Amino acid sequence: MTMKTKIFGLLIGAVLMHGALAQRPFYLVPGVHPGYGVVSMRPSSMATSGANAAPNTGGMAWLSDGRLFIASMSSNAAGGNDANRLGSSNGYIFSGIPTATSNATVTVTQVSTGYQMPSGAVVVGDSIYVVDNQDGLTKLTPNGSGGYTKSVLYKGVLGYNTGLTGSGYRTWTGGLLYNSGYFYAVVGMGLIPGGVSEYTTANIYRGKGCIWKVSRDGAVADTFACGTRNPVSLAWSPDGEMLYADNQGSFMPASAIFHVRQGRFFGHPKTPFDNQMRTPPAIIFPYGSNPTGGTVTNPTVARVATDMLTLTEGRFKNQMLVGVDHTTGVNRVFLEKIPTGTSDDFIYQGAIFPFSQGFGVGTGNNGATELAGVLPDFRTNVHSMAYGPDGRVYLGGGNSPGSAGQGSHGFVGGLQYGLARLVPKDSTVFEMKAIRSLGSTQMEIEFTEPVVTAVAGNFTVRQWNSLQGGTANDQSYGAGYQNTPGVVTLAITAVSLNTDKTKATLTITGLQQRPASTTPNSVQDRTWGSTLQINVTGVAAVSGHAMWGDGTGGGVAWYTLNKFGPGVDAGTGTSALSPRNHNDGSQGLTLHWQGDALVIQSPVKSAYTLRVLDARGSVVASFNVPGREEFLLPGSALGHGLNVLEVKSANGRWTSMVARP
Repeated sequence: MTMKTKIFGLLIGAVLMHGALAQRPFYLVPGVHPGYGVVSMRPSSMATSGANAAPNTGGMAWLSDGRLFIASMSSNAAGGNDANRLGSSNGYIFSGIPTATSNATVTVTQVSTGYQMPSGAVVVGDSIYVVDNQDGLTKLTPNGSGGYTKSVLYKGVLGYNTGLTGSGYRTWTGGLLYNSGYFYAVVGMGLIPGGVSEYTTANIYRGKGCIWKVSRDGAVADTFACGTRNPVSLAWSPDGEMLYADNQGSFMPASAIFHVRQGRFFGHPKTPFDNQMRTPPAIIFPYGSNPTGGTVTNPTVARVATDMLTLTEGRFKNQMLVGVDHTTGVNRVFLEKIPTGTSDDFIYQGAIFPFSQGFGVGTGNNGATELAGVLPDFRTNVHSMAYGPDGRVYLGGGNSPGSAGQGSHGFVGGLQYGLARLVPKDSTVFEMKAIRSLGSTQMEIEFTEPVVTAVAGNFTVRQWNSLQGGTANDQSYGAGYQNTPGVVTLAITAVSLNTDKTKATLTITGLQQRPASTTPNSVQDRTWGSTLQINVTGVAAVSGHAMWGDGTGGGVAWYTLNKFGPGVDAGTGTSALSPRNHNDGSQGLTLHWQGDALVIQSPVKSAYTLRVLDARGSVVASFNVPGREEFLLPGSALGHGLNVLEVKSANGRWTSMVARP
């Protein structure tokens, strides 16, 4: 995959059609998710061809008055290394969307121009901020006449740098967030045509390949976390933690989602922090050998994972939608948090589920047959997603310019624009809801509905690992995907259902977590968590509903196993994994070990109830503590692994987390 795909987001297509089955990846669901409908919001007045075809969505953000801003990429058809960079690249504001029932009442106004590959936008107050490849972080300020004035807030290494000889245009920005007075923007490595990083040359900007933290006035900027290759997006997790998505290539065996915290290193050398231990991906998207979907043992789930959006309501609340390129779909991601044994620390990991296709676009292969779609003006990738003021999800479409002759980035029959609303329905859909690690030998699969029965023969579990840089530890493109020994089928020795038959526990032989490492850049350090592919066939819902999953009555998912569980679901029990969480202005719980007992110091002197909960939220022990600040909790009252401590009194509620030593 060449680097120009980093921003060309998610292909949403592949409606199940006669004559198109040969192209359809084995695991793709056959259309739009039955629990959702889709409505175009793109005004018909916008250009449909040429450099001004829009919105070729690079970033989208909502203003406080309900209008939508989109920074549009160029639709210049030149292709090549400057694809989407040359030509028109404008900012638009759309009005009337939240109350519109169709695109007929939506209007649009161009408010800015001059962007080159914009990849993110946020609104702070009444100003709009955009990050792009040319000027870095720019600001649109209302001018009092209904328009906006554009200015550069901070360029630095975020923007175009001619000092990278002949390849300044090959450094990409990947997304923009704002929190508490600071912007966070991610920029990729210095890259040469063809996508391999300038790993062996002197033309390296040490600030490239980083997530940058920039003050609101642009006066202060610093590297926040580093080791990125070709970043695609930044987003908030269900817990309010920062995530970034990267693109497969040198030192990135597959596209992946990483958990961002200050000072972390994600694996690409020649960047700041490259002497640190690596942070492994929370989610690995199988790269595969063929952009049409690969095979059952080498699936192409995402050549590029694009924008990420946390769902805030509905059956999949606290899960995420993630766009993908090349394989025509939106995936759903479930995350869980596994304790590391250090107080208030955890590792993200979780599962990918095929979520929805059916918007219509080619498959991304030279000469591939065009597939029909449900929206004639949304035959493209989804690069951006955002919640609107009406509480519904909006999809911003964008596509690589050029023809099928450009390879897998020139989509047959594809457009370079799109804007649509995803509308939830009340439909009950039978599918896998979540997958969790319960330990070194067990995985749990949760379904959206009770099942009739489940036995070992209903499940197949395959496992492989990936190694950053491959065995040679060099910049070889995509080296290390499905590293030795390759794909292994694991034995399932038992399956049991819970009481309400919505969860199946699989006992599995041979599960592997990420190896322990103490040496930066060692094989262990460069090893990602193992990828598990879990296929489900022949499992029937009590309701009689067929499973929504792979289009054949079965389902498939991919789980990234960094560390054996149990853990807690992302977005639930958040306070238990946050230090000194409390609901007033006082100090939270203070904990320290005294022999095999845990000393708990409460911020209140009044009587309180202390509860010990395990990682699943079940109460392990409960104590009524009289009016004193400290309490000595016997170690025997704690379960092994993660424990959540809850103190509740008339003055408030506090929680903390502890792992039994």
